[in-house]
Amino acid sequence: MAGLVDRLAAKLGQGQHRDLNVLMDSLAEDAKQRGVKPTAKRKKLLRDSLAERSEEAEPVVARKHKRGKLEPDPMRGHYEVMLGGKRWVVEYEPDAELRDTEQVPLLEEGGVEAFLKREVLPYAEDAWYVPASVKTGYEISFARFFSKPKPLRTLTEIRSEIVAVEKEAEGLLGGLLGGELLARQRKLRVYADTSVIGGCEDLGFREPSRRLIERCARGEVTLVVSAITLQELEDAPQPVREVLRVIDTEDLEVIAITEEVRELADRYIECGALSAAMRADTQHIAAATVADVDVLASWNFRHMVNLTRIRQYNEVNRRTGYPAVDIRSPMELENAE
Repeated sequence: MAGLVDRLAAKLGQGQHRDLNVLMDSLAEDAKQRGVKPTAKRKKLLRDSLAERSEEAEPVVARKHKRGKLEPDPMRGHYEVMLGGKRWVVEYEPDAELRDTEQVPLLEEGGVEAFLKREVLPYAEDAWYVPASVKTGYEISFARFFSKPKPLRTLTEIRSEIVAVEKEAEGLLGGLLGGELLARQRKLRVYADTSVIGGCEDLGFREPSRRLIERCARGEVTLVVSAITLQELEDAPQPVREVLRVIDTEDLEVIAITEEVRELADRYIECGALSAAMRADTQHIAAATVADVDVLASWNFRHMVNLTRIRQYNEVNRRTGYPAVDIRSPMELENAE
């Protein structure tokens, strides 16, 4: 093995090299010249010893097929390339760190491929799927149908408790604050992702979504949305795009997707909370965190309203000096003030 490495180094030159395909081709050529058939085990040993994962490296070819025996189909991971002056259809090795799963509605118009074109490819243009991995099943969201969240305490109740403590302390708190017991009541600031806006026109989520929007329209709650929310709404049906029009500008806050937001979103991806294909979801969470809202409202139970992922997001927030983000479904915010 050591002699092989020395011969490959002499042929390819000193690294770093960014194309594993060239290395493996050189290995095969060296083995052929010496009448040796390299085993899969030795190939793996050489690869694990000399190579490391890099997003800047060339894609690794797993299999190649002659043109005509397999037609190019990028959606399914079949790409047409030129190798050695000939046209081939190749399959690349998938990056396990970027692999993700999606839940596609059973009655999705256009099926899996239409869903991927709309929801995945705009954010990960080199993504593909394996048809054999597609499974049909049914999911029951216990949080959505069976959870009975404990209502949040109202500000009136909290105020009463503080007043009682102040009286017990013989007015010391009032003296320290110059006679002002409490600051002027601040309205609840709720960041809504696109699922909440779209939920106003979705039979399964309509009532709680509309009640939240109606509270904002009455001036009881400040609705916070980001530039990415507005961007996602551009392709939504007309009734969904009209939802925000009922809210006065003083009760609607629009925040930008700044470099700070993007960097925090990248930290969520790096820690493994979500994959790069879900960058839009991480930016919603990062925008809500940077804006220091009271709560983020979403119907996305897979990537947002998910206790395991919320803990991951807040661990990143803790390490980077941001406050914890509270993520709830609109149903849980019915009595929040």
